[in-house]
Amino acid sequence: MAELALTIALALSYALDGHSILVRSHEATEKKAELLALSNLVQYFARIITVISIFVISALTEGAHIQIDSARIFAGSSLCAVIVFLLIIGSQRFANGIVTLIKPAVMLSFPALANQTYWTKLPPDQQIRLTVASFVTNFLLLLAAFLPFLIASTVPQYRMTSVYAGQLLNFGASAIVLTIQDPHAMRMLDCGRAGVVRHSVLRGRLLSHAAAVFVFGAVMLFT
Repeated sequence: MAELALTIALALSYALDGHSILVRSHEATEKKAELLALSNLVQYFARIITVISIFVISALTEGAHIQIDSARIFAGSSLCAVIVFLLIIGSQRFANGIVTLIKPAVMLSFPALANQTYWTKLPPDQQIRLTVASFVTNFLLLLAAFLPFLIASTVPQYRMTSVYAGQLLNFGASAIVLTIQDPHAMRMLDCGRAGVVRHSVLRGRLLSHAAAVFVFGAVMLFT
């Protein structure tokens, strides 16, 4: 039950990450700055859920009373994320359901946007550079979350090193976002290519979670 709850929590954080992309790339003629701030808030919620989930996994892993498989949790949550991103891309009802889910939290800071919906049908074209950047950054973040557990379980004498190794991957992902992904995406948004930005970033997220399923699944099977 603990593994299932943590898998669902991580999948929820990935769903919120996908929703933040919809908000950020919304084709609005006004309130663009407010939408950007809202997308940052939604992404912050996603990060908080991820951090809490990883903290709980760490506490349970180091405790002697409950045995859990961190690789299975990360593989399962990434598999759920693949389904979630397919639904975010293809289902207006699902995307609007996320709006309803987070409405109580949004009402506090952004009451005018609490009922705003963001789903639109994606255009067929995408920007490969932006897709690759989205894939790499999210895949690095997923590895950064899991790597300390892998190192701690195989070479426990390097537990402290494993934490900083995860932080280095996190730093690398942030550097790519700040220097490549966001500048490129913002320029495209300014040029009115919001649909292409949305398609590219969502596709990169989807592919990164699909790759993570295979990586974490392989670790689960062979360790």
